[in-house]
Amino acid sequence: MDNNLSDKLKKRMKTNKIGVFVSFILIAVIILLFYIPSVLPNYIPKESKSMLDLVEDGLYDEIVYSNEFANLDITYLSGSVASYGEENSSIRDHYYLAWDSNNYMYIVQVDDADLFGKLYGIYYETYDENSELVKTANLEGMTKKIPEELKKIVLDVMTEYYPDMGLTDDNFENMFGSIYLDATSGPYDTYNAICWGSAGVLIIASITIFAINISKISISKKTIKRLKKNNEYEEVFEQLDSTDLISFEIIDIYLTRDYIIDFTEGFKVFKYDEAKWIYKFVQRVNFAETNAAIVICTNKGKQYYVSKMTSGHINHQLLDKIIDNLKIKCPNAMLGFTDENKKAYKEFKKEIKKQ
Repeated sequence: MDNNLSDKLKKRMKTNKIGVFVSFILIAVIILLFYIPSVLPNYIPKESKSMLDLVEDGLYDEIVYSNEFANLDITYLSGSVASYGEENSSIRDHYYLAWDSNNYMYIVQVDDADLFGKLYGIYYETYDENSELVKTANLEGMTKKIPEELKKIVLDVMTEYYPDMGLTDDNFENMFGSIYLDATSGPYDTYNAICWGSAGVLIIASITIFAINISKISISKKTIKRLKKNNEYEEVFEQLDSTDLISFEIIDIYLTRDYIIDFTEGFKVFKYDEAKWIYKFVQRVNFAETNAAIVICTNKGKQYYVSKMTSGHINHQLLDKIIDNLKIKCPNAMLGFTDENKKAYKEFKKEIKKQ
């Protein structure tokens, strides 16, 4: 037995097992990344500032205090004055006018969860003075600069429904300030985005690593089991040590006296007399070659890809050389991808199913 190739097989399978183990480690990291946002406030506490203070300080200092974590005690809430996003979409942004206990007005962005949750009593109370629901609710979120489009909408609403206030473009900031409260965002959004984004990337990586390595392990184990069952395992490696071995070591393909041996994706072994149809396969995306391989269709109706090459590593000269050798080794196999061969193998598979 060729100890070098036997050791290569053992090392490959060990590497594949390590790959599977790595994928499980990544899954543990993914779970941790999803867990971090729920405990983050306990380790990085954020104290919110008064919305009124931020608005007044902004007017006094002539500074826009955006991206600040703020709170607002609301006593009245209007209906929606502006909405952005796709029609009938659950992710539309809704803006409302809010009043505090001092009767100061603010613009707030609220989602349906808050509107029909903590703010429901306030929202209902605004239109029913006899309501016994909660009269005050605290809202927290991030401050943002009032965009011109939103400012224009609020001006139009105030002019139509509250004309006595005399709101104009010139005195807008004196009444609302230059910021609004976005209750749909919080101080941990950046941390959460990093955690969830990283988790998303790791999910794809872990699935890919697991799938590739478990597939190679499965292919290798099935091949070894079949060879040992047929008492061919020792024979395969003895032929690998023979002087008549044709080696394409650069892509881990070996042609022995009786076998095609492929280490590229797991451990695959075929007898030459098993090959019924052999052809070169090339996959193209937008006219660019992305994958290439030699396809071996067996006399048992199964199809296998060997000598797989990916974009940037496709060597047609090498693939053609392997096929030239297979022409000699497999004299009874159909060669080349033609309509005639495709039809013949299709009919052959039908005959197998009948047996």
